[in-house]
Amino acid sequence: MARESAEPKARILIVEDEFLIALELKDEAERLGYQVTGTAATGERALALAEETRPNLVLMDILLKGEMDGIEAAEAIRDRWGIPVIFLTAYAEADRLKSARLVYPFGYLIKPVKERDLEITIEMALYLVQADAVRKEAEKALRQSEVRYRQIFNNMSNGVAIYRAVDDGEDFVFIDINPAGARSGNMPRQDHIGRSVRQVYPGVRDLGLFDVFQRVHRTGLDEFHPLSLYQDDAITLWVENYVCRLPSGDIMAVYSDLTESKRAESALRSSEERYRHLFENAPVGLFQSRLSDGKIMACNSFFARQTGYDTPEACCDDYVAAEHCVDPAARDRVVSELVRQGKVIDREIEVTRKDGTPVWTRFSAKVYPEEGLVVGAVIDITESKRAAEALVESEEKFRVISEQSLLGMAIVQDEVVRYANQAYAAISEYSVEEILSWKPGESAKTIHPDDRDFVLAQALKKQQGEPGAVTNYVYRGVTRSGKVKWIEIFSRTILFNHRPADLMTFIDISERKQAEEALRDSQEKYRLLIETAADAIFIAQKDVIKFPNAKALELTGYTEAELASIPFTEIIHPDDRDLVLARHRSRLRGDSPPPTYEFRIRHKTGHVVPVQLNTAVTQWEGQPATLNVVRDVTEQKRLEQQLQQAHKMEAIGTLAGGIAHDF
Repeated sequence: MARESAEPKARILIVEDEFLIALELKDEAERLGYQVTGTAATGERALALAEETRPNLVLMDILLKGEMDGIEAAEAIRDRWGIPVIFLTAYAEADRLKSARLVYPFGYLIKPVKERDLEITIEMALYLVQADAVRKEAEKALRQSEVRYRQIFNNMSNGVAIYRAVDDGEDFVFIDINPAGARSGNMPRQDHIGRSVRQVYPGVRDLGLFDVFQRVHRTGLDEFHPLSLYQDDAITLWVENYVCRLPSGDIMAVYSDLTESKRAESALRSSEERYRHLFENAPVGLFQSRLSDGKIMACNSFFARQTGYDTPEACCDDYVAAEHCVDPAARDRVVSELVRQGKVIDREIEVTRKDGTPVWTRFSAKVYPEEGLVVGAVIDITESKRAAEALVESEEKFRVISEQSLLGMAIVQDEVVRYANQAYAAISEYSVEEILSWKPGESAKTIHPDDRDFVLAQALKKQQGEPGAVTNYVYRGVTRSGKVKWIEIFSRTILFNHRPADLMTFIDISERKQAEEALRDSQEKYRLLIETAADAIFIAQKDVIKFPNAKALELTGYTEAELASIPFTEIIHPDDRDLVLARHRSRLRGDSPPPTYEFRIRHKTGHVVPVQLNTAVTQWEGQPATLNVVRDVTEQKRLEQQLQQAHKMEAIGTLAGGIAHDF
């Protein structure tokens, strides 16, 4: 029966050089609700129609007339437009099937094609295409997230360094540092990575920062190391550090090099003239305020702009710090410290600008109690705080996405694995540490010898920028234990440490391969069993007959479409309908009526056929149903009647003989 739909489920191009087969495929596809965009008998015509109509799917005969066969046409269609292809083939084409696998078809159909097989194969192919699109979007989002993280990391004005604890915190080794951090130390990034912080910066313990690292590593609590002077034989720096422990256990320090600011402060003290010049032109906000309420008595232009005023005069006329402190208690603590110690260095506090906009500031100040004045310098660290938070968030997102992914992920550069997640380690049966320690090219040992040349050839093409590299394919992998697994790989070129690298995603499809093979075997066995059975076999669901075998059609006289369109009670003798229907529904409710019994059916021609039913509850297309085996017992009934008649005649003969004897 034709299936009606408001709109076609998918648009399909049919490529078949046998006209009758192409016509039959077109009719079947349209009955199933698909739109056929055209039919082609040659590979060249198929390419033209694919470009013109852009179908969702192509049914492609492997053997085509002309210079281009189906495999070549399928490869061209896939490479140019990304359209999935299902191959049409025959059992005799096993050799060509092997070649066809190289273009990664989305399924095979054996000719002659059955309508049910056609629908299942098409729907599965369309599902795989949709799943592949979702996967690609996920890969794109991951790449974008990593790029954002790396851009933030590399472009922060503050230095950021990440350390890994050694010997439970007895030492810390650089595992990453951004350009700003490398510039502060006047040392290239590569001279940091993998080296001890005490080796690179010998004065770190005297600075007190090494003790902070150890405490943060041990407790997991963030610490701020205030602005302090760092010195060794090579450099002198004024730095402040915000130190935290990452979810990975590594230590991150975000630090500001304020050496220039400190030098500016020293210059300010050297002479009044130089002080005034620097005061007006300093790249930080400088101010003089009343100790009691923070009323600005004098400030430079930078400070005025920081607080939202056009000129220092306007700021001095209006701005009172006590009225612009987001947390008044925080200001009270700073004032108390100023009175007690005479100065504060690198204190952070949140204030509001003239228009009410909140900003985070870091300031140092000195009090002159006799005059009731405070003199200080302030910088806006709002963006620095946001950048630090964004950096932590970006790193956490990347870590969570990668480590919680069910897909194996690895980054390969110069034939060396630069990154691998736990899922890839599980697939290969090597630890992440072992994978990252492999020598150049050593990862080839995880590829089956029969597939190794192909896989390495694709990797080489990508590294050299050659066209034609296959980025999605299936190969056999070899685990550490020697187990062979079927692996699907997706490969994309990315920038890693500013150079091209391959981001590869691995999916272990071994179980799927086994399941597909088992399913094909099971389906073939079941099909042969059903089609060659001497009894009628069918599914009863929602009061109609589904999936009848040839014997069922012969026994009832109806076609499969007719049986699916009428209640099955129509073929039951009127005197037996109530019994059969009651037992059928009782069985579906979970009761236990007799599984085997006899009743009569009416053939489409009207004659009555006695049958014996064996039935059981099953699931069909996700819904309860019964599996029924019906046997024609006409001959059995005839023989039983003959036997009964013979018994009667024997009894009559015995009785007649007895009567004759009496006379």
